[in-house]
Amino acid sequence: MQPDSIRIGIESKLLGTTNNFKTAITTGTASRLFFGENPTKPELVIYPYVIFYFVGGSIEKDSINRFENPVIRFVLYDNAVNQKRIFLVAEYLDTLIDEKVLTITSITNIITQRITTLNNVFKNDIDNWQLPIDYEIQLQVAR
Repeated sequence: MQPDSIRIGIESKLLGTTNNFKTAITTGTASRLFFGENPTKPELVIYPYVIFYFVGGSIEKDSINRFENPVIRFVLYDNAVNQKRIFLVAEYLDTLIDEKVLTITSITNIITQRITTLNNVFKNDIDNWQLPIDYEIQLQVAR
């Protein structure tokens, strides 16, 4: 598995062309999609924003192929009074990723599929909405 190639594939899928997800998390030319952590100072954070990272996965093998299935977690954050905007961003994300193929250099992506529900939202310690969504990316790597 090539984690950086997967990250680039995800960013290209979500931010490569104009779409509702990109519009919802972009201010000017600055995207609010981050890998690993949000580098913005807390007092300068603009909502909503999304952080994604690897959280696990599995490996399967046969005599010809190796199948790696990393799990990527997207965590959506919002400071709105209600859940409407965070659910809308989740739907935009899901439309672009769930049951879709990503372009990942030197790896065949069979399909990306959501493995958690879209309604697991909760309030975090600083009273912001937080919604984690996990996707399994099924990869075929030639042996």
